[in-house]
Amino acid sequence: MNDFKFELGDEVKDVITGYSGVVMHRTQWLHGCNTYGLQPRELDKDGAPVKREVFDEPGLKLKKAKVAEASRKTGGPARPLRETNRF
Repeated sequence: MNDFKFELGDEVKDVITGYSGVVMHRTQWLHGCNTYGLQPRELDKDGAPVKREVFDEPGLKLKKAKVAEASRKTGGPARPLRETNRF
């Protein structure tokens, strides 16, 4: 099994493009290539988050470990709804 080099929440940088961001997701492919979705910490000119980009693991280097913590909050209902089977 192939282990991931970076953890969720780490800030990493692509050495070729200079693009940097926080690791938001990781993907492990069947033939051993790990990829990472990076979310920049900056906002665009309108104040919206910049689009997340995906990079291969070999081209990334660690800038800072654990700049963000994972959350277990899913954004779902705060209380059970009668219309569902979740009582």
